[in-house]
Amino acid sequence: MNREGDFDKVFRLYYEPMYFFARHFVDEEEACRDLVMDVFEDLWRHRDGVKTEAAKSWLFVDLRNKCIDYLRRQNRARQYEVTALLLNKEWAETADPLEQQERERIVARRLGALPETTRRIFEACYVEGKKYKEVAEEMNISISTVKKHVVRALKIVKSQTKP
Repeated sequence: MNREGDFDKVFRLYYEPMYFFARHFVDEEEACRDLVMDVFEDLWRHRDGVKTEAAKSWLFVDLRNKCIDYLRRQNRARQYEVTALLLNKEWAETADPLEQQERERIVARRLGALPETTRRIFEACYVEGKKYKEVAEEMNISISTVKKHVVRALKIVKSQTKP
């Protein structure tokens, strides 16, 4: 795929079918669009090594793999969310107020150490109770980006607050 015209032709030909293929795996429209665009970015980087005749199978294999990776990350994010909810429940049921204060202090310190954007996103989702979509729209970022920041924050908080 040596010529730019070949890439444009492949893009126009396969973007829509790839989007619908991704929808079979992933329920979120925006995530599917992002995944398809990621695949085309990969194709652009590897265009010298991919023959135009083989582009279709290359694209769909790469997209399938990206969908699977996306679903794995989503599952991991859900696991962190469940862990955070369980930690909150555990902490709320703690009889010793001094222990509760100490845990809250640790969490506050960990959140304060997060990168600014990650902290703002995490607080918007968990402190203010906003939905990922709402935060994404307010910050003009994708829902996937919001989820990545939340997972990062939960990892850090969880790893530093285990009893």
